[in-house]
Amino acid sequence: MEDPPIAKLHHDLLWQIFATNAVLDLRKIGQEFRTYRSESWFSPLTTARHTSQVCASWRQLMIDSPSLWSNIVDLESLQQKSDAWRDEVLLRTGNSDLSIFGRLVGGGRRHAKKFLEILLKHHWTRIKWVHVKFNGFNTTDWPDSFWSALGRPAPSLRLFSIDFGRDIPPICSSPRFILFANHAPLLAHFQQNHLPMNLEASWTSDLISLTLDSASNLKLSILLETFSRMRSLQTLRLIFGFGREGPSPEGSLHYVNIPSLSTLVIECPFDVSLALLDHIKPAPGCSLRLSANLTSIHSITPTDLVAAQRIIAKFANNYFCHRSATSFRLSFNPKFINVGDMGGFMLSIQSVTTIPTPLFQVLLGTFKPADISGVKILRIIAYPSPPPSTDFLAAMTALEELEINPISLIYFINLLDGIDQQCSFPHLKKLKWEPDSAIVVYPDSTSLIVNFLVTRRKIGMPIEIFDFTG
Repeated sequence: MEDPPIAKLHHDLLWQIFATNAVLDLRKIGQEFRTYRSESWFSPLTTARHTSQVCASWRQLMIDSPSLWSNIVDLESLQQKSDAWRDEVLLRTGNSDLSIFGRLVGGGRRHAKKFLEILLKHHWTRIKWVHVKFNGFNTTDWPDSFWSALGRPAPSLRLFSIDFGRDIPPICSSPRFILFANHAPLLAHFQQNHLPMNLEASWTSDLISLTLDSASNLKLSILLETFSRMRSLQTLRLIFGFGREGPSPEGSLHYVNIPSLSTLVIECPFDVSLALLDHIKPAPGCSLRLSANLTSIHSITPTDLVAAQRIIAKFANNYFCHRSATSFRLSFNPKFINVGDMGGFMLSIQSVTTIPTPLFQVLLGTFKPADISGVKILRIIAYPSPPPSTDFLAAMTALEELEINPISLIYFINLLDGIDQQCSFPHLKKLKWEPDSAIVVYPDSTSLIVNFLVTRRKIGMPIEIFDFTG
C-alpha cells in the first residue's frame, strides 16, 4: 500500500506543522493576558500528546523536539492524580526555556500547584513565559519558599503575569523583597497584579506592554518619569478602578513622549485620568479606552470641563486622523455614559451621583462628523435623560445596522423627528433587537417595533433584516 501524502513530507516541514499546532494561544498579550479557551479549544499540550501517539515516526520527531514541549506547559492539562504525565512533560522539555500558563481550578488543582512549585523552585531561570491565575486558592497560606523565586534574577523571563486572587503572598510584601532582584533583561510583557515593584529597575525600560494596578502610594510624577524611559512601550494599561485610589496628581508634572505607544487603557479617578492624558504624547493613531469615575467629593468646575474637552479632543484627533470608525456604541443613564468607536476609542464615565449635563456634552462633542461618517453599526443602550444632540447621530450617514433595546428605540424615533427625512439614515437596512439589555421594561415592545418598521417603509427606506435573536 502506498504511503499517504503526509508521510512523504520532509521532517522539517512536518515539524513546522507540529510546532504551529503547539503554539501557546494568548489573546491580547500585554493587554489582558487572557488565555483563550472555548468549548472547542484543545490545549496545545493535549494536541502535542495526541500527535506523538499517531505513529512511531511522528512520535520520534515529537520526542526529539524539546523546544516544542517547553512552550506548552499548560497547568490545566496537568491536573492528574499521578505524577507520571507531569514528569514526562518536564522530561520532554529538556533544557529549553519554559512557557507556563493556565488557571488552577477544579479538583486536580492541588496536583498542578505542586508541579508549579517544582517549576518555580528548580527551573526558575529557564522560565520564559509565566501566565497563571489562581481560582479558589488562598495563596497567603502557602510557605514563603513557594514564591521565593520571584525575588531571584529572571534571566530568561519575557512575559510575567501571576494573578494571586484576593491577596499577594506575605513574602512579596516584605521590605526585603525585590521583584526579580531587579534583573530581568529580556522581560517584554509585565502585569503587576498588585506585586510591589521598583519602577526604576532597569528591566522596566525595555517593556513592550505594561499593566499597573497598584500605585496609590505613588505620585503621578514618578509614573510619568518611568514612562519617559519606556521607548519601546506599545501597550499601557493603568487599572486603578472604581472605588480605588489612583496615584496622586500632586506636584510638578512633566510631559512625556512615548513614541511607540499604540494602545492606552486607563481606569482611574476622573482627575487622575485627565492629568495622565494631558501629559502623555503617544504614537500616531494610538487607541484609547478611558474608564473614569467620579465620586461625590469631585465637583466638576467650568475650568475642569474646558480642560477635559481639550485633553480628550487631543487624543481623539490623534486617533481619528489615522483610523476610521465603522462600529459605534452609545450607552448612558444619569450616572453612566459609554461612548465611542468600538474598534479602539471608548470613553466611559461612572459616577455615584448624577453626571453633570455639560460633561455629557463634552464627551459627545469629542466626535466630529468626519470621525463618524463611516460608521456602519450603531449600538444604543439608553435611558431617556439627558439626550445627546441630534447632530451627533445625523453625521452617521453610512449607517447600515442599528442594535437597540426598547427604551433606546423610543429615544431613536424621537431623534429622527428632528432630522431631515432625506438624511434619516438612508442606508439603514438591519435592526438588531436586544430586549434583555433594556434598562426600563417597556410594556408594548411589539407596537413600538411595528410602528418603526412601518414608518421606515413609508419614507422609502425600509428595514430589510430584523434580527431578534439577541
